[in-house]
Amino acid sequence: MAVAYVNITPTNTVAFTRRCAGNGYQDIVLTFTNQSGPTASVVVSFSDVSAPFSYVSGAGGFTLAANGDSNTITIRFTPTVAGTFSDSITVNCSGGFTPQPTGTITLSASAWSPIYTLPQINNMACGVIKATLIMPLTADELTVPTKNTFLDITSITETGQEQLSQASAGTAKITVVDDYTTHTEGFWWKASQYALSLRFYLVEGGADTFLFYGSIQPQQTTWTEHYVGTLGYVREGEFILLSAEGVLFSTATSAWVTEALARSTILSWPSAPGNRGVIALIDLFECMLTTAALNVWVTTGGYDIDVILDTSTPDLVYYNTGTAYDFSSIHIGTSSYNSSGSSTYYINDYWDNANTHGHALAIKHATLQDAISSILFNFGLTMRMSYDVATERHKIQLIQLGRAHATLTTQDNNPIDSSIVFSTNLIGDAVRVQQEDAAAYAWVSKKYNSAGLSDANPPPGYISFDIDKPILFNLVVPDYTSEYTSSRSLFLNATPIAIDDIKVWRYDTGAYYDRGALDAYSMLDAMAKYYYYRLPQVNKLQVNRTYPTLTLGGSHLNSVVMQRIAIDLGSGSSNYYANKITKNVLTNNLLVEWIQE
Repeated sequence: MAVAYVNITPTNTVAFTRRCAGNGYQDIVLTFTNQSGPTASVVVSFSDVSAPFSYVSGAGGFTLAANGDSNTITIRFTPTVAGTFSDSITVNCSGGFTPQPTGTITLSASAWSPIYTLPQINNMACGVIKATLIMPLTADELTVPTKNTFLDITSITETGQEQLSQASAGTAKITVVDDYTTHTEGFWWKASQYALSLRFYLVEGGADTFLFYGSIQPQQTTWTEHYVGTLGYVREGEFILLSAEGVLFSTATSAWVTEALARSTILSWPSAPGNRGVIALIDLFECMLTTAALNVWVTTGGYDIDVILDTSTPDLVYYNTGTAYDFSSIHIGTSSYNSSGSSTYYINDYWDNANTHGHALAIKHATLQDAISSILFNFGLTMRMSYDVATERHKIQLIQLGRAHATLTTQDNNPIDSSIVFSTNLIGDAVRVQQEDAAAYAWVSKKYNSAGLSDANPPPGYISFDIDKPILFNLVVPDYTSEYTSSRSLFLNATPIAIDDIKVWRYDTGAYYDRGALDAYSMLDAMAKYYYYRLPQVNKLQVNRTYPTLTLGGSHLNSVVMQRIAIDLGSGSSNYYANKITKNVLTNNLLVEWIQE
């Protein structure tokens, strides 16, 4: 195509290749060649374009000096949403000639979304279920079947704690029949060649409520083929889905550390030779969601973090000059000036991916699973993940280990089956809490009716500890000139304010334990005592109940781990918490493992 005096190749009608929204961009180069004659120069200019189109080069135009001289522009298509897009570029040519011609370049493109809405599922006993398929950005485009292909959705399982402060990934099992009307190899066969995820909603009270999100585990997928007359072979696929926690756990710790450093706030600290970097504890969990690509844009201040605790008497209370705070106020140092007062910043040892100090979290914990466990243990927490349907964002719930939820006053239905056993998990008659990368520890033992610290009263060598775990962060008087210490010290708010006392709730007496004056053992001793008082020194009762619907307290959203109810087995009512939940969507049954609190 040519504007008078200028030839445009390959064409002035530019059609970009259809691509997945969010998966990068495509560039197309157009070449402009002067064909005005042996001596005339041509000045070429261009009008602006709008997103998702943009100029990579040449937007400002150029001069083609003589006949045969050429130059290029590069136009980019970067779709962020699905749709069909068009634009046009006006090309203006000027020089020693009249009239001065203009021309038009037309742009067209389209993009598909990697998120597909599947036909709703009407054949489950619990009600209508809606499903969304999330494909990788690099996957081929799919055409969704027009009919429901789910045969079964069973065994949606969520576990609170199989081990202390060890969050567990939930699972679900689904069975599908493949559909060949849109893809000859089968819709599900084609989709399962990629690392796909599914999100399920249960329609409750006329609204879509979150049921489960999970990623298919290819190594646990089973395909069964049936020969059906003239239809030939029909495949059924049985998939195991691993919940969002599983995605989080497999994320590289080094990537999370990089995100945490970028999110740190630089502040002027008291008694310090210069500024320091600090990040809120809840923002550390925010960073996990971003790093794991579960949420695509960054938030701060706990937007995607729900803190669930007994606000009147939290399990752990941190103090500064008599004012009480809970763990949502905790902040941690990440970077600092060096002690000589230089203007050079240093990354504190835990947050140093280069492992300059030999204590880097990314070296000790390659993936987030162990790092998360250590952080939860440090603050007497467990966690679970949920999903906000309105904002379409994954959320982390940080839950106090006991008394977090208000006791449900109604269970909706009497159980159709029940069994009573003694729980042998999470016994705490001997507890030792250590400082990671240090020799210091605190311990307490029921059997030997004793407690102590590593430097003053070490335990006898024959004690076997039921709980023996390290903590990352301690309550030490902050040394503001030391990058090593400030990455282990805890502070309140972003001011920061030092912590001068900690109290822990005693589940045996219903009162707080206060160790008193702050020293290097305060956090160690407090956490050892907390777990000793929180966990039973004898086996607690475990009541396994099956309910005829998925709901507790009026909604299936209440059927979650750490939920609480009162159970009277004939000798008085006691509070129990849900340690394991299994939802059978096909039969509309709910199995709950209740453990005496």
